[in-house]
Parts: sequence; structure tokens; C-alpha cells
Amino acid sequence: MGLAGRLGLVFVSVVLVGACSVVLATQGAPFKDVDLLQQGTKRTEILEEFGLPLRTKRVDDGGRFDYYRVRQGSPAAVRLGRAAGYAMANLLTFGAWELVGSDVERQFAVSDAIDVRITYRQATGGKSDSISEIHIRDAESGAWIPIDEAMKKTAPQNNPQPSSTK
Repeated sequence: MGLAGRLGLVFVSVVLVGACSVVLATQGAPFKDVDLLQQGTKRTEILEEFGLPLRTKRVDDGGRFDYYRVRQGSPAAVRLGRAAGYAMANLLTFGAWELVGSDVERQFAVSDAIDVRITYRQATGGKSDSISEIHIRDAESGAWIPIDEAMKKTAPQNNPQPSSTK
């Protein structure tokens, strides 16, 4: 095998073996439609989007609590776009992209999990089928707080600075 053949083999090996960032990009956490977390949403819709809860607790009034740990991911199109970009970067840099690419993709994969407690109250007919309350566990205190309060805490504050007059 000549020098060109050996270089070609090295190139293919580096690209195929070093394509870790491409694989990581396709295996990221799926996107969750958190807009469903509102009063009145049916439990079946929550189950379809978030899967089975980590735990379910029945309450005396016939309702239930479902506990979830939600980790927000990227939509499939975004994940596939990143994977395609990484594959192209691998080809254009003869695999050198992998020296930083896997670490870059791991940063995308890191997202904080949010603990969510969904309360379903007993509806007519004895079924607890739609959301009546949503609480999120506060990371600092560990207390369950209503989702509206949690959103206010994380929303950027609109504090306009007084304009200076000259």
C-alpha cells in the first residue's frame, strides 16, 4: 500500500472512530412541550409528552399527584443539524474537530433537571383527568412552589435604568 493509501486509511479511521460528537448530537435529550404544563391539560396529554411519572401519589379527595423530573432537550431537527455540522467539521479538519467537538456537544447535553409535581383533582365521574395545579421544586429551598411563582423567579427582570439627562 502506497503513501496515499495509508493516508486515506488514517483519514477514514480518524473520521469513523472519532465521530463521537456526531453520535452525542443525535442522542441528546428530546424536546418537551412544557407549554402543556397548565391548568386544564388532560393527564393523557401529559403522559404522551412526558411519559410515565417517576411516582404517583393518591390523595384522600380522589385526586393524585404525579411527580416528574423534566430535562429539556433540543428538537430533533436541531439535533440532526448539529450532527450534520459536526460530521462536516470532521471531514474538513480531517478529524481534528473531535478534539473539541465532543466537549462542545457535552455542553449542549448539560441541562438542569426540573422536578415537577402535577396535581389532578377528582372530576365528575370519579376520574382525576385534568391538571388543577402545577408546582416546581425550588432548587435552593427544596420547597414546592407554584409554577407561576417559579417562572417569575427565573424570568429576566425588566428594570429600566433611569436615563441621564444632560
